[in-house]
Amino acid sequence: MTGPKKHSGFTLIEVLLALAIGGTLMTAIMVHVFSLSNIWMNSTGGDFFKQHVDGVTLFLRNALSLSEGLNEEEKAAPVNWDRPPGYSDLDEPLLTFRLKESPALYVWDGLPRPAVTSHIYFRERDGLSLLWYSRLDEVEDLNDVHRTHVSPYITEMTYCYYDRETDNWDLYDKPEKDREGQYLLPDFIKLKFEYEGEVKEIPFYLPPRSQDVPIF
Repeated sequence: MTGPKKHSGFTLIEVLLALAIGGTLMTAIMVHVFSLSNIWMNSTGGDFFKQHVDGVTLFLRNALSLSEGLNEEEKAAPVNWDRPPGYSDLDEPLLTFRLKESPALYVWDGLPRPAVTSHIYFRERDGLSLLWYSRLDEVEDLNDVHRTHVSPYITEMTYCYYDRETDNWDLYDKPEKDREGQYLLPDFIKLKFEYEGEVKEIPFYLPPRSQDVPIF
């Protein structure tokens, strides 16, 4: 006579270990993408520029797709206009997104920072950077905001607005305002990469998108 059958399954420790390994692998992938940038910058191979553009595109698209509002009301607008701490009302606001967990690119004092707010900061002479800080830290001015240089090869940032009346796209090098002077959120931004005469233009979708807006 046999005893009762034992049901096999994962223990709590095994589940936690699997989650930890999965998180470590994802972090390692992101670290790998960006740690190669220095190698690419000194590479003589023809794939350097393509690999750099692909790496930046992968990071930004993933970050924007994971962005979220701070509360229930803001969930409809995970990307919006905001000013970093220390900016005055006279300074132009920056496209801003928020993440629960920081990507591997965001490290300070050797540790990743959770609950981060990121501002997309473009200057033609410097390329594209991200200004960011953890909402768990005390942040009073720009001295408390971290800056991560994403790409020196981005030479243009274009704001793309869909005009429903004309069924066309309006492209601007500066963000548009409405009649009351409020900044309008674009449907897309388009980044122009340039390196030794080679040019690539990549569109980046800003969620959420209205159902009747065509893909750019």
